[in-house]
Parts: sequence; C-alpha cells; structure tokens
Amino acid sequence: MTKKIFRSILAVSIVAFLVSAVLMPVIIFRYFETQFNDEVITEAEIISFGVAEYGLEYLEQIERNVDILWVDGDGNQLYSTGTTDGENSLLVNYITSEVQLEDGSKIIVSSAHGTIWAVMLQSLWIVATALLIVIIFSVILAKALSRKIVRPINNINLEDPQVRDEYVELSPLLHRIKRQNELITLQLDDLKLRKQEFEDITENMGEALVVIDNSADIITYNKSAKTLFESNGLEYGVSVYKAHEGEEFENAVKGALAGSRCEFELKHGENVYQVFTNPVVVDGKISGALIFVVDITEKAARESMRQEFTSNVSHELKTPLTSISGISEIMMNGIVKPEDVAGFAENIHNEAGRLINLVNDIIKLSQLDENSIPLEKEPVDLLLVAKEVKTRLRHVIAKSGVEFKLIGESAVVEGIAPILSEMLYNLCDNAIKYNKKNGSVELTVGKREGRAFVSVKDTGIGIPREAQSRVFERFYRVDKSHSREIGGTGLGLSIVKHGAAYHGAEVSLYSKLNEGTTVEIVFKA
Repeated sequence: MTKKIFRSILAVSIVAFLVSAVLMPVIIFRYFETQFNDEVITEAEIISFGVAEYGLEYLEQIERNVDILWVDGDGNQLYSTGTTDGENSLLVNYITSEVQLEDGSKIIVSSAHGTIWAVMLQSLWIVATALLIVIIFSVILAKALSRKIVRPINNINLEDPQVRDEYVELSPLLHRIKRQNELITLQLDDLKLRKQEFEDITENMGEALVVIDNSADIITYNKSAKTLFESNGLEYGVSVYKAHEGEEFENAVKGALAGSRCEFELKHGENVYQVFTNPVVVDGKISGALIFVVDITEKAARESMRQEFTSNVSHELKTPLTSISGISEIMMNGIVKPEDVAGFAENIHNEAGRLINLVNDIIKLSQLDENSIPLEKEPVDLLLVAKEVKTRLRHVIAKSGVEFKLIGESAVVEGIAPILSEMLYNLCDNAIKYNKKNGSVELTVGKREGRAFVSVKDTGIGIPREAQSRVFERFYRVDKSHSREIGGTGLGLSIVKHGAAYHGAEVSLYSKLNEGTTVEIVFKA
C-alpha cells in the first residue's frame, strides 16, 4: 500500500508540474501576444497621424521599432522599410496593422515576434531543470507522506478497531471490520462447538471410524477404532493396511480410493463386523476415504436365532401335524376298531391342542416383540394374579403330588393382567413339571425397597450352569427327551423374559443342579 501511495503522489506531482509547464507559457504567451498586438495597432495609428501631418519627412525622422510600408491608393509603394512582407513560420509570427489615410493611401505597420513554440523551446532547459527539482522533491515528499498516511492504518488493531482522529473517514470501514470480527468470532465459536460435538459423537460412538488420505495413510480415528484395531497398533500417518491384514479389507480400501463404495463382513475374534468404505471427494477429486465399522455380532446372533427359531417352529409344527395326519389316515381307511376310535380321537385332540398352544405362544411372543399388545396398561394386583394362576393349576398340582405354597402380600403394578398371568403360569407350570417326587413350589408376591416382585422357587431337578444363560431362548430345552414327555411348546420362559421387558421388569434365575431353581421378577418402582 505504501508503494502504491508513493507512486500515486509522485505521479500526481509530475503530471501537475508538466501540465503547469505547458499551460503557463501558453497563458503568458497569450497575454503578451494580446499586448503586442495592441501595441502594433497603436503604433500604426501614431505613424499614420504623423504621416498625415508631415508626410514622408516624418517617416524618415522617426525611430522605428516596427516595419513600415506606405502605399498610395493604387498600391504603389511610397515608403518601405523593406521587411513588411515577412512570412509566418513555426518559430516567427508577424502581427500587422494598417490604417487608411484621408488621401486614400495606407500605412501598414508589422512587427515580428516569437511563436508559442519558440517560447517553449527557449524555456525548455528551464522546464527540464525545474522538472528534475520537482521530481527530487516529489520523491522525498511522496515517501514521507506515504509513510505518514499508512502508519496509522498499519497501527490499527484489527482485533478491536477504534476510530482515530487521523482518519475519521475510515470509521465506516472500521465499524464494518468490527462487525465482521464479531461475526467471525461467533462463527468460530460455533465451528469449535460443532467440532467438539463431532469429536464427542465420534469418540463416544460404538462404531469404529477411520479417515485416510489418498495414500491410505491414517489421518484420524476414534476410540472405538483404536479399541478394535489395538493389537495392530493404529497410529496417525501409518498405512491403514497395517491395522488389519486381509485381502478383502485391502481390496475394499483400494476400491474406495478408486471411487467405489465397498461393503463386507469382517470377523475379528468372536465378534462379527460390517465394514463400509466410502471415497471422500473434494472438488471432483478423491482426497481420501472413510472406513466405518459396525459391530453386528448381536444382529448376526439374532439372525442365527431367527433361523434356529424357524427351524424349531417347523419341527414343533411338523411333529403334531404328522401325528394327526397319520391317525386320521388310519381312521379314514377304516383300520381302527370301533372301540379304539375314542383313543385315536383323544390323540388327535391332544396334538391339535399342542398346535393351538404353540400358535398362541408364537402370537404372544410376536406381540411382545413388536409392542403391539391390543390392551392398555392398568393397575394390577400381583397377589390376585398369583391366586388366579394357582386356581388354574389346581388339577396339575393335584396330579403331580407337588406341594404348592402361595405366600406374600398385595403388590400393585402398572401392567396388562393377561400377560402377567401368563408369565406366572409358565413359571409355576415349569416349577411343577420339572420338580421331584414329593417336591414343593413356593410362589411369593411382595415388595422390597419399594419395588414389587414375584418369586417362584422349586425343589426340582435344577438347571446345569452352562445352560442357565440359554433357558430363556425360544424352543431351548435342557433335556429334550424329558421335555417331550411332559409336553409344552418350549416358549414358556421366552414369554416370561419378553413379558418382563414389556413391563420394564428385571428377571433373574438362581439354580443348582438336583437342588432346585428360583426365578424372580422385580418390577420398577
């Protein structure tokens, strides 16, 4: 900026001088030319007056500083100095004035003087000298002025611009800079906040995130990525191929850096991950890639459970249907004796009952999974539900010979009575079926630390430790042969688990082989 001001001041000074150097001679020349012309006219009038009075004698006696020509009316020369017919040139210009006398003769007076070009040519050395002096002083002055002009501007604090007396004219600009600073500060604060939010999100997200440049070197990664690839030493600036050595992983990264989105499953230890690689495009060019890793272990397990569930349902449906189909075919062909028809019909009825119970349990589980129970929650007394369950099981209790005790107090929860009843029924039914001869079942209802609970304790065969974590899975049976004998769909405990989750309750199981099992449901306060 200083150089620009310096050049501007210097240029203005030189141009002003040159303009002045041109205009001043012209103005002065015009002034003196007018004066000179007036003098020639005056001189012509004086001479003509003298000639009129004294004739030729007057012309011969006067001192001349002009050229004089006297001609008669016919143009014949009466007197001449011999130079009145001079021609104008670039450097010389003649001014002529003529006066006609009473006798018809004319006095012609002329005088030569320099043209404007002659004047300028004569003053050229003066102009050159003056120009040199002006340039020297202009350079000195321009430097001093430019520094003086720029110094206050350079001293302006752009972080907090204040209007100074030297440049009040800059106040609109300074106010604008101040507002712009405030806006930039707000934007930077917002950017920092968003950056912090992004870091907080990426650092606390369960999915692994790795960003690489177009050379496959790691730019950044989050905590989950570090945990996932910890054994491989994930580091900034290191090739991502060192994080996981595998052909599929390497091909996916290379595909992303080539502009393609890739996806594949990666097994790492006991977990299963879904890996996504996406190119990062900036201004139409690939500058790197994002590697996003999602833990799908649970999803894979659910898919495995779904397949197992489908297989189990098919098997559970096939068994009674096969039995019904076989018995009905025997009866249809007339092979059954009349006295055996009732027995076969009972078998068909029992197998059909098994199918109905299985379908009903599947429907209940589906409703619990999808939270689509067609009933609203309401206050339910668990003690009343327990008494109703005991009544429903009275024939099973009597037949089994197991001692059944119901103890406790009123405990009201927000829930759906039919589901709560089904949960307690399944727990008590299992406690009776898997009990020992002359065993006992204790159903307890009450409150503990302000939370309602239900406990079913039996003295049965117990559950092996390795099977305790799976008994709530659908169709899982510890002893399949024994389970087939005593009936059931294999969905009872699964309904208990999902029903508890639907009510926001917690289920816990305590069991010891050959000593018994206790299942407790604790509801939220």
